[in-house]
Formats: sequence, structure tokens, C-alpha cells
Amino acid sequence: MRTETRRRSARVPGASLAVAALLAASAVAVGQDERPPQPADPVLARGQGSGWTNIEGFEAVGTLAAGGREMTFHLWRARDDRFRLELTHRGVRQLFVVDGSAGWIQIGSNPATELAAHQVWERLSWADVFARFPDFYRRYPRRELEPVSRFQGAAVRPVRLWPRSGYPYLYFLDEATGRVVGGIRHFYDGEDDAVREARLYYGDYREVTPGVFFAFTVESDEETYNQTLAVDEVRLSAEPPSAELFARDSGE
Repeated sequence: MRTETRRRSARVPGASLAVAALLAASAVAVGQDERPPQPADPVLARGQGSGWTNIEGFEAVGTLAAGGREMTFHLWRARDDRFRLELTHRGVRQLFVVDGSAGWIQIGSNPATELAAHQVWERLSWADVFARFPDFYRRYPRRELEPVSRFQGAAVRPVRLWPRSGYPYLYFLDEATGRVVGGIRHFYDGEDDAVREARLYYGDYREVTPGVFFAFTVESDEETYNQTLAVDEVRLSAEPPSAELFARDSGE
């Protein structure tokens, strides 16, 4: 197991992990056997990193600042599209769990609620904000790389990804490394039936083990308020996370 901790003095504005997932556009998860083949474009390939071959899961902890509040997060992510996310604020825990194509959410001591198919996809995208397993792009039935442009002074390749439903995601990939440095996502706000936009900024990339890079800060500029996620620690594992983490009665 390899562990990387965040240098406390190096909290760089970047972009928010929790933001992207919770604000993702509506989409339906795509089964593993339905995914198109991995793209061969060198920019996309470089962005994946070369060290993921023997990694089956990772764990990340840190803080999320949003709307004047700061909460802690604890994320477990498995290679096979399972993940568990805990957000805690003043002793109240929000728990999100996805086990393959199904998922559920529980807030505090309230009963757990099933996630709809598009919500399962949104929660999975939450877990992909820091780093991406090599099959990340396979989830999207359509993707387009656009000509080189500029983003915050750097040469980038914009890539548009279309889920099976909802709005396309636009990411800006560093031309040299292929890593995501920014993005634009549209999401449906159920409170007032409006479509809103979030602009994402990724920063403070660390090579936590040879060939595996994580963004330790993610920042989201939204129409109503901004969010910033800062990773404190990342743990990689050659073994998948324990199945108990994804069980319905886990942590209840």
C-alpha cells in the first residue's frame, strides 16, 4: 500500500472533488460489457498514467468547503465501479454507496434511500474527479477531441464526453501530460427545475506512486456558490476495498 499526504502549506486553488459528482449532469451508468473500446489518442492515454495496472482501489480523505461550511470527506473507490463516500458536518454524516449498477444514500439516522440509475452515474463521477482508472473514457458512448486551445495560459485539448442521457461534459486536458486541468459541466437543479453550469479547476497534482497522479485540489465555480475540495491523504491498494464497505448495513 502506498500513502501520500497533503503538505499543509501547499493548498493550491484547484477544483472540488465533491462538486463534480454531486453536480454532474444527469446520466445513466453504462455496463462494463457495453463500453466502447479504450481510445487510442495519445493525449487521452497520457492522462491515465502508466501505473494503474496493479491498483484495484484507493482511499482518499480531506475537506470540502462549500457555502461557508466546511465538512470532511472519506472516499473509497474500487476499480469495478463500486464506491463509498462519507461527508460529515458537525457530527451529521451523509453516506453515499454505489455497488456496481445500484446505489443508496443515507443522511444521519434517516432510512436509506435508493438511488435512481442516473444518480448512480453522478455519484460514480464524484469518485473520478481526483484520478481515473484506465477505463474511464469507456463509460461514454461518444467522445470528441477538439483542436488545441488555451486554458489559463496553457495549451490544452478540449474533450467532450456524452453520457447516455443528460448533458455532455467538457474537460480541458493539458496537451503535454493529458491530465485534466479544468472543465465545464451542466447539471439539473431539482429545486427550481433549472439547468445550471459549474466550472471546474484542477490543481496540485501529485505522483502518489510511479505513474499514478492525483489532483489534490479541485475548485468549482457555480452560479449560486463556490466549492473547494482539498485532499489530505491518498492510499492506493493492490486489493479491492472490503465488500463490507458497500453492504447496505455498512456503518448504519
